[in-house]
Amino acid sequence: MVKIDHSTLHPIKPHDSFTRSHIILVSFCFWIVILHVGGLYLFTRGFLLARLVLEDRSSCALYPLSQDQNNVLQVENSGSCWIEPRYKKAVIIVIDALRFDFVVPLNESDPSLSPYYTNKLTYLHELLTDQPSNALLFQYVADPPTTTLQRLKGLTTGTLPTFIDAGRNFAGSAITEDNLIDQLKQLNRSIAFMGDDTWTSLFPTQFHVNMSWPYPSFNVWDLYTVDNGIIEHLLPTIKGENKWDVIIAHFLGVDHCGHRFGPDHPAMADKLQLMNNVLHDVVKGIDDETLLLVMGDHGMDSKGDHGGDSDNEVESSLFVYSKKQLYQNELEDIMQLDEDDGITRGVRLYTTNYGKWRSIPQIDLVPSLALLIGLPIPFNNLGAIIPELFFIGEDVEKRYESLLSAVRLNAQQIYQYANEYSLQQPHAELSTTGMEKFRHLFDDAEYEYLGLIQKKEKEAAMDINSYRKILRLYMQFLRTTLQTCRHIWAQFDYPLMVSGLVILFSSCGVILLSILGMPQYKTITLHNEKVMKNIIAGGAIGILLVRIGVVKTLLWRWLEDSDFSKLDMMVLSMCGGSVLGYIMTLVTRIRINDLMRNMMTRDNFIAFIFLLLHTLSFASNSFTIHEDSITLFLLQTFGFITIIQSFRVPTDSVRKRLTIFASLFVLLTRISHYSTICREEQMPGCTQTFYASSANSISSPSTLTVLIALAPLIPEIIKWLLNLSNTYNGIASLWIGWGLRAGLVLSAAYWIMDDRENANNTLKNKSTEVNSIEYQGSKWLKNFIVRMAFGLSMVVGNTMWWKAPLCLNLRTVDQAIGGSSGVNELKQERKRKHGSVKNNVKKNTTDNSKGKTAVVILGFGNALGSSYFVFVSTLYLLVVIVQKPMGGIMTSISIIQMLLLLEILDLRRDADELVEEVKRLQRDEADEMDDDRKNKKNKISAASDNVDHPSMSLPPHMREQSGHLLSAAIFTLMSMFYFFATGHQSTISSIQWSTGFIGITETSYLISPILITLNTFGSQILFSAAVPLAALWNLPPKREVPMYQNVMKVVLYYMLYNSLLTLSASFFAAWFRRHLMVWKIFAPRFMLGGLSLVVSDLVIVVIAVGVGVGRVVVLKTFDLSFTYNMDTGRFFIIGVTILISFLSYSSQYFIFWEYLGGLNVQTLLVLGPFNFFVLLLAYNYYLTCTTDPGRVPNDWRPNMTEDVEVKKSIRTPRYCKSCKSYKPPRAHHCKTCQRCVLKMDHHCPWTNNCIGYYNYSHFLRFIFWVDVTCIYHFALCIQRTYWMVNDVTYTNDDPSPVEVVFLVLNIVAVIPVIFSVGVLSCCHFYCLCSNTTTIETWEKDKVATMIRRGKIKKVKFPYDLGCFANYQSVLGKNALLWCWPQHMSGNGIDYSIAKNADPDLVWPPKDPTTPSPASLPPKPWHIEDYDRNFNRRSSHNRRRQIVRRDSEGYVVRDISLEERQMWVDDILGRRLEETSDPYHNSDGSTLYSSGSERSDEDISDDANFFGGNSGVGVGTSNGKRIQTVDEDDCVPIGLIVSRNQTSIRRSSLSEMDTVENSSEENIITDEKDEKIYIN
Repeated sequence: MVKIDHSTLHPIKPHDSFTRSHIILVSFCFWIVILHVGGLYLFTRGFLLARLVLEDRSSCALYPLSQDQNNVLQVENSGSCWIEPRYKKAVIIVIDALRFDFVVPLNESDPSLSPYYTNKLTYLHELLTDQPSNALLFQYVADPPTTTLQRLKGLTTGTLPTFIDAGRNFAGSAITEDNLIDQLKQLNRSIAFMGDDTWTSLFPTQFHVNMSWPYPSFNVWDLYTVDNGIIEHLLPTIKGENKWDVIIAHFLGVDHCGHRFGPDHPAMADKLQLMNNVLHDVVKGIDDETLLLVMGDHGMDSKGDHGGDSDNEVESSLFVYSKKQLYQNELEDIMQLDEDDGITRGVRLYTTNYGKWRSIPQIDLVPSLALLIGLPIPFNNLGAIIPELFFIGEDVEKRYESLLSAVRLNAQQIYQYANEYSLQQPHAELSTTGMEKFRHLFDDAEYEYLGLIQKKEKEAAMDINSYRKILRLYMQFLRTTLQTCRHIWAQFDYPLMVSGLVILFSSCGVILLSILGMPQYKTITLHNEKVMKNIIAGGAIGILLVRIGVVKTLLWRWLEDSDFSKLDMMVLSMCGGSVLGYIMTLVTRIRINDLMRNMMTRDNFIAFIFLLLHTLSFASNSFTIHEDSITLFLLQTFGFITIIQSFRVPTDSVRKRLTIFASLFVLLTRISHYSTICREEQMPGCTQTFYASSANSISSPSTLTVLIALAPLIPEIIKWLLNLSNTYNGIASLWIGWGLRAGLVLSAAYWIMDDRENANNTLKNKSTEVNSIEYQGSKWLKNFIVRMAFGLSMVVGNTMWWKAPLCLNLRTVDQAIGGSSGVNELKQERKRKHGSVKNNVKKNTTDNSKGKTAVVILGFGNALGSSYFVFVSTLYLLVVIVQKPMGGIMTSISIIQMLLLLEILDLRRDADELVEEVKRLQRDEADEMDDDRKNKKNKISAASDNVDHPSMSLPPHMREQSGHLLSAAIFTLMSMFYFFATGHQSTISSIQWSTGFIGITETSYLISPILITLNTFGSQILFSAAVPLAALWNLPPKREVPMYQNVMKVVLYYMLYNSLLTLSASFFAAWFRRHLMVWKIFAPRFMLGGLSLVVSDLVIVVIAVGVGVGRVVVLKTFDLSFTYNMDTGRFFIIGVTILISFLSYSSQYFIFWEYLGGLNVQTLLVLGPFNFFVLLLAYNYYLTCTTDPGRVPNDWRPNMTEDVEVKKSIRTPRYCKSCKSYKPPRAHHCKTCQRCVLKMDHHCPWTNNCIGYYNYSHFLRFIFWVDVTCIYHFALCIQRTYWMVNDVTYTNDDPSPVEVVFLVLNIVAVIPVIFSVGVLSCCHFYCLCSNTTTIETWEKDKVATMIRRGKIKKVKFPYDLGCFANYQSVLGKNALLWCWPQHMSGNGIDYSIAKNADPDLVWPPKDPTTPSPASLPPKPWHIEDYDRNFNRRSSHNRRRQIVRRDSEGYVVRDISLEERQMWVDDILGRRLEETSDPYHNSDGSTLYSSGSERSDEDISDDANFFGGNSGVGVGTSNGKRIQTVDEDDCVPIGLIVSRNQTSIRRSSLSEMDTVENSSEENIITDEKDEKIYIN
């Protein structure tokens, strides 16, 4: 078996170097993303792991504690459940976001109250006044987070809310723990439901099939669909014939109105009045045995949003009504039980904000409703009964007995739950800090209760104070239990938290080492691919150690009390192993002295101070709350420092420009700070300006006016700033002048129409116009406008930029005599602009330059930066569209401030160079005066070694990069600053949900989350994508300053800054985990930091580095698209290996192993064949990748004797001009391998190898075993899915979340493999039946076309030996071993011919209509005369010709002088124009098109075939046009010139010297390389 030596295939080209470096950087950044996600995942698992969900369920037949069976105070009733129910039916109406002040009657004379939401539910006021014994109103206090999903869980289970519920329902949305709905279903009660479809996701099978009407809830712009649907079905269901026990109606109109308009809007008044009418009808329709509950699940803040824990968000309403007497009037006596502190169970008894009203926790409804309608209290409930609802009876004693019976059952249920929880979580804080106290309180109450029973047996009448004493003890137990659980409910997993922090810290260290360890750019470049290999190897070893149990054995003591799962261990080991692999590679290359010298610069010191202040601010809750002010302070500090430093610049022009730009930077920062959105903790010192007022979420008219004005103004400002570097040319003028301006105008028009719709959007107007043509037309036009804006940003702008990204222009100027030329005038203009103290422009203005013309290339010095900015501007338009009007204004200001920052950074570099240059000249002058004998070399050495000037001790490339850390710091600060300026805070309630419906009319679970993400993290996305500009702006690509490495460094600095911010937020959230404000301040900031970090990382990897830098720096530097080569093919092999390993072992480890019962006979019978198939698959893949497909021997020549005449069909032997050697039959040249391959089938990127004679059999066996293995794997997955569905359906046995996730991933991954490889296998095995390769199959199609057209007679493929013999020739003689790996026999040069084949036929036959080759002697000639006869020209030619031949030696056609001139133009950098002959390439070789009439012509053997039989294409011997690259500038001059008009090019050529006379002195550049003069 012959092995491949890839290093000898072809030398490394500059483009290959850049492409490989780019792939390595993208891979390295993606690895950093994996570390961040892994660290955040582990920390979140430990920090937000809330509680264990107990699967126990309450039952009517089983009381909470056994002694309850003899409860003498219990009412004996065979039909009751625990106690006798008071009501048979219940109607539960949930009005989403029904804030307490929406319901309570208020004094309208108070000017601080809004007329839009106060006193609109007048019917409830009437019931409270007219029927005081039948109606109750409570302030209903919810537990944060105030999201609908969490609140519904609390309303049905009685548990406290958590961010993550640990248990078997972790991965699902359905509630599996005990709840009211399941209890109703278990008792065969009929439940009718209508409204918010969140209920059906939580309870998918519990509602009555014929009485369930769910409606979509996510479209917050829809105020009517849900409410109208409920109204349509509610009253008919109440009065209908269908039997029902409970009706649940969840209205969403009030909540959606708040999200869209805010509470202070006429639409809110309309919605509340509608609800008032609905309640009036419902009360009229219910009977005496029905209990009516009207409640809100949460409130809303002043903007109409919710999710946080402010008073307005947690305070909702609960209205209870019954047509029979609801409670007695001794309410004050009950409430005096806790008169000592006025607080019960952590919530105030009364609220006095709107009068004196009872205040109760929201979860208290669960036990109260359960006992009122005859249900057992759910097992996990922590709520306490509402005393008023049970204080009922004939006399006072009966009332106290009824209340005491209910309270005691409630206390026993909670004690039983707490005790069971402590047993199942023995290491939880509840078992160590709470149970002893709980047991003491409960025993005291039970002791008094038993004493009361004994006393009652002896006395007929009881003292009321005895009842009150016992009630006080039970309520004290309930209050203490709830307070304790609220305090310690989050069961922090310390090993998981520490593991996450360690990985986050390691990621920061990895990034820092990567930056500091490359003073010579050798860390993440072409020369250090070993880094990525060691990273992958370290991660793989870590996973292996987990698989064999080593990690668990080593860490078992540390993980003993932890909830570490197998997946957690794999994440920890994979991340840790990859980090260790990286450090082991890099540690020997880092020198401490170099690190300290490279880091100790002025700019780095400023950036370090900013970073230190920003990260330490998270240690204080006050600083965390006011982070927007901290970012403002740091940005202004940078501006003022820049202004102060500008005074040391020696030249006036640079000093003035730097001062002006820094002042504008500070001014825009102050203007942007005007836009504020206030969080509760900032009040009353904060004034909200983002919306029109603090009570709504609509924009003010002045904001819309500014938005309209900025739409045409922003492109003009960008134009002015780009003209500073002469880069407002080409794509910039077209896109920014027209495309961007049009997009901004369309965005402004959309928001104007939306505001007009909101202003007129009242229920009265809407109800009559919702179906009108005018309204529907306006709605369609609004969405069409914004979709046009999206199209401009995402499609038009990016397409234009991708096709022609450079912002350059040509100008021709006349040169005068003696140096006063137009060229010098342009140079002087640049000199005046930057105040240069030196002139390094090459002069070529001698006396003989009169009358010559110079071609000026405008914008060359900022060619890459301006091109990348155009790319960023397309993203800017996308972000602006999804921002609300004030947010759009702030985003527009941010793009201007970004350009100012780039100019400031550039001027700071210029200022440093000027200061250093002045100092150098002064030292040179002093040295000359001291010693005139010193030569120039010694002076330069003395200046560079001067320790008194540390900045001068750095080499030039280090001076260029000294500000990258500061640049990354300012970009990060600006991203956070504009996050706050665009109307966001680190709170859930600040999320602008309504932006999820921009451009769409209904809920889209794909588009809406994307729009909300763009709105929330728009500033992070924009500035993360723009980070490479800090390394590209006004920095011409010089050889001594590798541009790509500059980009690498600033990108890594930016990732480091964001990583440290997230690490700091995570650390202090863990440190203050028992702080009073942890869930209010520190936890939300950690979640914001984690999400921002992931979003920024993904933008960096995919958008910035992957697309933007890849197009501008890598591809455009060489004017080449990304092409496959042997080095990039290694990544394909890695990807295939990872896919094989994932499908093979993740399925066994996470899915099949536990399902089959571990190691047993059945497991061996099922997984044994699977592993055997995997082994054969992997080994054949290894053979395919490593076996040389066959190469032509160096000394091989055609086997022709002296008397053998060459066949007339070809006249000459097959010859490869690329390899400069003869080609055997069936051999072809591969451009990727750059050599001829024996019996070449195709070049396969997935194997990084050609498929040829010696490895074709391995390839066939590989794809065969892929098919077998994947089908077997898919069958096992389908079987597991089938049994999983059966388990869920019949046994309610849910699979583990990890198993479900990996099962889905395996199925999703294996289906495309089966389809794609299956099609490939069928094609190749079909070709093998006729013994043809992929190339020969295409040749046979061409031959069939020529036969069909009558050009040649019918011929037979000469190598078709018959189906069975064909298989034997490739797979071996023994058919039983065809599937077993074996080597290929034969030499790949000599092939058997079919018996009935024409011996004179040479395959493939040529088209007789092609031009005949040059004349040959009429007599036979010998192979020795080949070189002489090969180049003979036909004697029939009457004019001088330039003859070209293709790779097989055939004459293709003549080359005209015009074509020769086009080649000369290409050398000068002019793009080749299309010739009149579409069938020949620029070098004259034949080029065929599959759709042309001449598709039956010759095939060039110098072809590159990818992917087997899919999409075969044909190349030529050259394959690409002539392209010259200037090695010094790394930017092809030809590329730049070719972007301009043909007229300029031709007029310039007529006045310029010939190419042969051009030299380096003819190319003149100024200091900034903004213009290139070719004279």
